[in-house]
Amino acid sequence: MPVSRWGHGCSTKAQQAKADSFRRALRAAAERQDEWTLILEDDVAPVGVTNAEDWNESFRKLWESVLSQEQRPDMFRLGWCPAPNAEQNEEKWDMRKDFGSFQLLNRGRTYEKVYRCTTAFLVHRVVLPSMLNVFPCCSDLETCLSHDLFNWPYLCDRRTCWLQLRSNHVDFAGSEFLTKNWSSMEQRGIFAHFIRSFK
Repeated sequence: MPVSRWGHGCSTKAQQAKADSFRRALRAAAERQDEWTLILEDDVAPVGVTNAEDWNESFRKLWESVLSQEQRPDMFRLGWCPAPNAEQNEEKWDMRKDFGSFQLLNRGRTYEKVYRCTTAFLVHRVVLPSMLNVFPCCSDLETCLSHDLFNWPYLCDRRTCWLQLRSNHVDFAGSEFLTKNWSSMEQRGIFAHFIRSFK
């Protein structure tokens, strides 16, 4: 993992608090007996919930399929705010009808631009040391994760990025349209920020 850090430190107390909150969540996950931990920001809501039973059933089917794979990712992003044009070349990694509206997306391009929010992660305990190694975070949290982990080695210099090797994205079909009025940012995933004051 990188020795030097990206950035010049958190510029506001809000950035410091967000980074420390994420760090504490990862440390708590490392102390649990369970293999998987869900980490959500406090202002997110599930996407596309018209019937909670259908939503739960779709996720259950997708998750059973994931767990049945011999080689599966160790981290799933369940919500994210892509940088402009960051996903133009992203292809569906797996999209089975029995998942309902849920889609399992591939690992994306070799180098991914900085994501603008850390909405929701489902992490296996084996990746926790790598994620904790991002700290101390020397910039806003999203930049630290992108430059010091997801796109490591640095900008994936002719090599395979950590994000490609270790993660997948879980999306809800049409999430970018369903969440259009939830926030000022474009959002994707099965969870998204729901900011009530946004108009």
